[in-house]
Amino acid sequence: FATFGGRHIDTVFAVGCEHTMQPGQLHPGLGHQRRQLGDNPDKRSCEFALVVADEWQRQGIGHKLMNHLMEIARDRGLERMEGEVLSNNFKMLDLMKSLYIQVTPYPEDNSIKQVTIEL
Repeated sequence: FATFGGRHIDTVFAVGCEHTMQPGQLHPGLGHQRRQLGDNPDKRSCEFALVVADEWQRQGIGHKLMNHLMEIARDRGLERMEGEVLSNNFKMLDLMKSLYIQVTPYPEDNSIKQVTIEL
């Protein structure tokens, strides 16, 4: 990844998992759920991305993945995580709000929300 969210980054950290036959059971590997962190040039913040397959949403997977991403960012000494969410992605916006994460309008585009997590 040379760019992530439209910005140049030095490092991308990606972790994935795949599902077994029963919902809620996860094991390491690459698969339908994916999360990523990319360090920003300031070395104090990062961008994040989170994807959960439609059939696995609303089962707590995104919540667990997001908490794990925040833990990884803290362990790496980062102070802030940033992301962008489409304004009509209500499930993701609900997830962010359930984690008490700041969601604000994107200044240049009302179809996007900015997400900022102070670690």
